[in-house]
Amino acid sequence: MLALFVALPCAAAVVACTAGDEVLYSGATDGTHPDGGTDGPSVADSSFEVSTRADDGGVLAQLHTDPCAVLDADGGCDMTAGKGCCLAASSATGSVSDNTCAEQVQYFDRTTYCRAANDVFLACASSDPDSTCCWQDVPADNGGVAHHTRYRASCAGGLEACNPVGRDGGPTGCNNGLPCVPAANGGKCKGIDIGACGQVPPCTE
Repeated sequence: MLALFVALPCAAAVVACTAGDEVLYSGATDGTHPDGGTDGPSVADSSFEVSTRADDGGVLAQLHTDPCAVLDADGGCDMTAGKGCCLAASSATGSVSDNTCAEQVQYFDRTTYCRAANDVFLACASSDPDSTCCWQDVPADNGGVAHHTRYRASCAGGLEACNPVGRDGGPTGCNNGLPCVPAANGGKCKGIDIGACGQVPPCTE
């Protein structure tokens, strides 16, 4: 008990000595006061203002399309930049004149663009090391089905897309080991080279 009574005044003295002291951090300096003193600012205020994004209510921007004569990052429809090519079933056989290039979000979020029966929307042409390019069917606006390609983790037993000509002139590989089969009409669909792994791809021709 005696030890307790002796310890309590000592502890109170320690608190009394440190409670009002300011703790200084040597790293909090402004270059003028290397000791971290408080007679100058240690952190400068930021003059950068963050603007709040306007709420668009979830409404898509007006659909904008460009010609799609070739799937290419240089002067064509660049799928690596989030664009895709629509091959309309109503366009002339073998012609690229009616193909349109648009943002992929315009296709996947807008139900009327490139969604007529047998339309084809290409969001990818072949698989890459990280993702598998898959063919998928979706209900068409006027009955039947429309088709598109898009990157997935896997096709889960579905149809993998491939490019019968590729960048080096030969077909791209297939993850399932099957050969790349080009479209039925000379390997092209509306003038665009498309293929599928192991079977003829969906095509508007």
